[in-house]
Amino acid sequence: MNKIKILSSVLLAVVIVILISGLVFFINGKKIKPLYPPITVTPTLVRVIPTSRPSAVPSIQEDAIIEEIPEFTGAGPDETTETERKQINQAFDLRSRLPVVESQFSIEYDYQEYVFVVSILGSFQQGKAAFETWRVNQGYGDIPAEKFVFKQM
Repeated sequence: MNKIKILSSVLLAVVIVILISGLVFFINGKKIKPLYPPITVTPTLVRVIPTSRPSAVPSIQEDAIIEEIPEFTGAGPDETTETERKQINQAFDLRSRLPVVESQFSIEYDYQEYVFVVSILGSFQQGKAAFETWRVNQGYGDIPAEKFVFKQM
């Protein structure tokens, strides 16, 4: 019975607090200001009425049509030879396959020096010979030798 009296008095106190805060809010009459001013829609006072109709559609003059395609497009001539194209394509293909790891060597690319770095594992002469054989067999024989830098691991 004692617990019921305590709970009912707490509930009564909460209800009284809510009622008093509601009364204070309504008595003061304070309104919460909106963040943005209200948008008022006004009817349009001006009505646009077309006064004239469009005249005939202008025709394209026959002499304005270009009959010949100009020979010069602004692009420079392609001066790469077939062997240069092969070298570029093979180097691009090899870079896309990297890193290559074989038993006697591994290949990476140095983007600062624009060269392939071949790390030889074990004997330098045998590893270099194995790399050259692999390079020709894989179709990268047209890449110039100066594009490969060898280092012993």
